[in-house]
Amino acid sequence: SLGIDGRWDADAVSWMQKLIKDEFSDRNKLFCSIMEGYKSEEVVSFLIFYMDKLHFKDDDFPEELKALKDSYPSLYNCSVLAKERLLNIYK
Repeated sequence: SLGIDGRWDADAVSWMQKLIKDEFSDRNKLFCSIMEGYKSEEVVSFLIFYMDKLHFKDDDFPEELKALKDSYPSLYNCSVLAKERLLNIYK
């Protein structure tokens, strides 16, 4: 829940984002099973933090989230919504 309602920034927040991304890479299935226990809006909020970066663009959608489409469709759908919200933030 550390990343819920988070936003990318320099220094400590970006370091937390990097650590979370590293954990996702190392423990993908565990990470996804934990995320499935949260409400969709909380997951979207977290994924906005996960994907956020300076000057987010449409092609910045992370490959590891694209890979969720078949195995974790609800998380994938949340990641698509998070991407759309990020694109609106950086218009």
